[in-house]
Amino acid sequence: MRPYFKMVHEYPLDGKPPMMTHIFEDKEGNRIIAAKGAPEAFIEISNLNPEKKKI
Repeated sequence: MRPYFKMVHEYPLDGKPPMMTHIFEDKEGNRIIAAKGAPEAFIEISNLNPEKKKI
């Protein structure tokens, strides 16, 4: 499905290593949001409670 979507926005996120989020949209307005970066870095900046961060 990816060939039918084009990137409409990139949100760079602070962090070490760097992280970013891309927003893709197709002709019908359907969107895909994709995050790029180390999973542990996203968990660290998330608003998950400490118990959920352990999972």
